[in-house]
Amino acid sequence: RGLNINWMASKDARFKKLVDIISMAYRLMKQVVKDDERNALELHKYVGVIRSHLGKGLSCTVTLKEIYVGKRKLLSMIKQDLIDLFMVLLHQIRDPRYIDFLLSICTCNGEPMVTI
Repeated sequence: RGLNINWMASKDARFKKLVDIISMAYRLMKQVVKDDERNALELHKYVGVIRSHLGKGLSCTVTLKEIYVGKRKLLSMIKQDLIDLFMVLLHQIRDPRYIDFLLSICTCNGEPMVTI
């Protein structure tokens, strides 16, 4: 009954091609939202789905970062639970991309984001 995303995190060779396709889709989404606030707003509707892929080896962290970087309106829409999730993942996996995401949401065009 469908494909559970956790199966792909197990590094099963049967899912390698599917993981590669999903990773490429995230790369495409990253390029689509780069410097385009309107596209980023549309993709922001699906942050919940993207969140569920974090830590599964699908390269979605950079896509999430690109949704928010330099876009004050979107940065103000970040919920505390997303930041908490990144903190938990950082403690578990220690991926430098998580630190990069957290650093990128602290400022917008050189100005600090006081409230997130």
